[in-house]
Amino acid sequence: MDADDRPAKMFVAVWPDRTARQTLAALDLGHLAELRPVTPEQWHVTVRFLGGVARRRTAALAAALDEAARSVPGPLTCTLGPRTEWLTRHVLVVPVTGLDPLAAAIFETTRLVVAPSGGGDGGPGLGTEPFRGHLTLARSRARQPRAELRRALEGHGCAVSFTVEHVDLVESVPVPGGRRYDTVARSPLVSSPGSPPRR
Repeated sequence: MDADDRPAKMFVAVWPDRTARQTLAALDLGHLAELRPVTPEQWHVTVRFLGGVARRRTAALAAALDEAARSVPGPLTCTLGPRTEWLTRHVLVVPVTGLDPLAAAIFETTRLVVAPSGGGDGGPGLGTEPFRGHLTLARSRARQPRAELRRALEGHGCAVSFTVEHVDLVESVPVPGGRRYDTVARSPLVSSPGSPPRR
């Protein structure tokens, strides 16, 4: 198989800023033996899950993200919280609001490059279900976690907002012990100081 046709697992994401990361880091999840926590460098909000994508489509996806970024009035504010909740029976998340216009624009500009897919990260895929923004904190090691664990971990306050300055095309790369997230392309959403207004 040609390297350009070899599929890479990709998704479109935004990343929390320093203040949001500090707020998330301050959460006392406890019960770590029963959880697989997401590492801070992997905290992100999936705007569209793409699945396996041939590398030759990367340039087209980057162009589609640029188009979406130009179409969404900025700046956008992403709000996390106000409390932790379970997305599924074994995925603990912080719900996210404020990204629906961006998610819709990205779906429209990328759907001809990569067809709608199922969800990653335990959640629905954009194009098969309505977008449901969330940031994953941890996964239970058991598919059916104890009811006490579920009650202990839901409802922790973690309300914080951040400005979305760019949206990234990200490749999920398998590494020993897990995965590494590499940014493949970046599309700015907020004009830098002194730059001409976006048209």
